[in-house]
Amino acid sequence: LSTRSRRSVGGGGAPPAVAALRRNLAANGVAESRYAIHVGDSSAVAPALGRVADRVSLGLTPSSRRGWRAACAVLKDRGGVLHVHENVRVPAGSAAADRARFEDWGRGVAESVAGILREARGGAWDCDCALVSRVKDYAPRVHHLVADVACRPRRPPESPGATCSAAGG
Repeated sequence: LSTRSRRSVGGGGAPPAVAALRRNLAANGVAESRYAIHVGDSSAVAPALGRVADRVSLGLTPSSRRGWRAACAVLKDRGGVLHVHENVRVPAGSAAADRARFEDWGRGVAESVAGILREARGGAWDCDCALVSRVKDYAPRVHHLVADVACRPRRPPESPGATCSAAGG
């Protein structure tokens, strides 16, 4: 847990993963008042949590796509950041071509997330892929990537306010 975070909420459906999380929190001296663990499928747990998250880490591989709706459901009304993991296959090419493919993937993730938020919450959302990081390689031409997607509701343009002009004459 970050020393700046007041409280963290985590979850998982795999009992060994939840047990490991509990052991790690205890081993690192994290007070129970600073976290909550919700056991179960995120699609079932998320609605009960409400819109509580500034950040959501979607660390499932080979793809976290099944969790995107649940992650969007727990983002605060002002938005937040999704850390989206996925294994991405790239065609043979140069490092520059790989980087371009990674960035295209990140933009596609942001567009998909914006669509989920628009559908679930109404209104327009701006979702931008701030960064794509390569975590590791799984196989030749298959990379574990993380896209940091910043999401915020689109605000209507500011009105110019009331104006008054005096007519001479």
